[in-house]
Amino acid sequence: MSKHPIATYLFVWSCDLIALTVVLLSLFSMPHYSSETWIDFAIWATIMCVARLGVIPLFGLNINAGVATAFEFAAILVLPFPLYCLTILMSSLIIVLKRVYEKHPEPFLGPDFNAANLILSAMVASQTYVFLEGMLSGAVFGPTLAVLPTALVYEGVQVVLLTILLSIDQQMPWRKVGSLDADALINDGIMVIAGAIIGRIYHVEPELLLLMLLPLLFLHKTLERMNKAKLAYIDGKTGLFNYRHLDEQLNELVSKASSNQPLSLIFGDMDHLRDINNTYGHPTGDKALLVVANSFASTTRSGAVAARFGGEEFVLLLPGTSKFRAAEIAEQVRSTVEQTAVTLENGEPLNLTISLGVASYPDDAHSVEELVKAADEAVYAAKHTGRNKVCIYGRRDNMPETDIPDPLLQQP
Repeated sequence: MSKHPIATYLFVWSCDLIALTVVLLSLFSMPHYSSETWIDFAIWATIMCVARLGVIPLFGLNINAGVATAFEFAAILVLPFPLYCLTILMSSLIIVLKRVYEKHPEPFLGPDFNAANLILSAMVASQTYVFLEGMLSGAVFGPTLAVLPTALVYEGVQVVLLTILLSIDQQMPWRKVGSLDADALINDGIMVIAGAIIGRIYHVEPELLLLMLLPLLFLHKTLERMNKAKLAYIDGKTGLFNYRHLDEQLNELVSKASSNQPLSLIFGDMDHLRDINNTYGHPTGDKALLVVANSFASTTRSGAVAARFGGEEFVLLLPGTSKFRAAEIAEQVRSTVEQTAVTLENGEPLNLTISLGVASYPDDAHSVEELVKAADEAVYAAKHTGRNKVCIYGRRDNMPETDIPDPLLQQP
């Protein structure tokens, strides 16, 4: 049973085919290398297999994908491109065999794309490095100056291919898939720069590579801890902020709000999520949650905070936004959810709806608790007057009908 859209497989297979063609062409035209080059190949093939497999603990730190990124880029600067391709193929084969041994349901999908991505990125980066090194051959520190743009090219190609894959596989806009997250790009960039340093050091004094290993592991561990600190505020299923972050933001934003700069809160509750889970299974329910999460995250309003409150409940904080403008935004969210169907395994679309409530501080509440309660009551009204609608907290006769379309005006 297919777990991914057919477009995912087509894209991965296309990348695999292009990468395989590149590898075969490079191997067929491979020149005769010196014994020293083959020694370098043996050293880096071992390093790549260990780093990419990530099975050897050292000083309590596991060698994992982040550290592998540094060595993958360093190998581009050390090895001729055909030999680099061989190290990727060898290490990928070991990864696949490990996944087969562990009875992974898709042992090839993933390692094959990663290998293709590395090979294609390395091809563009190595050509860039050769060109820049030749152009800067007469300059002081020419080879070193060529490394930075090479690193940018390498990282750029990898991110583009990964973003396309995630966008196709998750069926969402490329801006929302997470591969362009600033923190992720910075972390990867740091590891690529570390790889550049390793590559240059290896050219000068290979023995110094051992001295670089421990600082590199601690660097990655530090970045990992920073990511974990951030993940403590992220809902793992939707990628939105979680209740912990929402609670902190609510208290901070309420303290800054005023009658001139109100804080509006949109509370959304998915309709019939339990029925979706029971009828079509939790994987389909998870896809439905992502549709709603993306609809909440799609607002471009400055300072907006989208979060998952819990279960099928979502929240959007809108500082400096009036209640009636917030209701318009809530209607946009409702419309987006209604127009974005989830594709079932049989290819049929599953339409979704959501009920939303809007409240504002200080108009409707004098504390965080009262604001949440007011928005929750508005959602309750939406749920019990037909669902798939937006309700505003407060009495109808207190709401100017000229400020907002009539369908949005509902008395709780």
